[in-house]
Amino acid sequence: MAGAILLIAGSARLGFLDNVLSRPFLRGFISAIGIVILIDQLVPELGLTARAAEVGGVSHGSCAAKLGFLFTNLSHVHGLTAGVSMGSFAIIMVCR
Repeated sequence: MAGAILLIAGSARLGFLDNVLSRPFLRGFISAIGIVILIDQLVPELGLTARAAEVGGVSHGSCAAKLGFLFTNLSHVHGLTAGVSMGSFAIIMVCR
């Protein structure tokens, strides 16, 4: 879907929009996308995918619903999965 949108926007020569939109607006938009992706990925990275399936409505819910789910289910975090994912993230950030 994203690729199709980029193809259509490129074909329509809409690249000038980057110059029209202000730099703070673009930085805020990109930061917000990063936060949404971070929250979406915390459920599988903490090993809560099975718990989310039991509860229901978490996988396609809003970021607020996912944060609420994460805080209420911190006691169900799979330790090994969380350790491997957080350790991998730390290695990537340090070796960057």
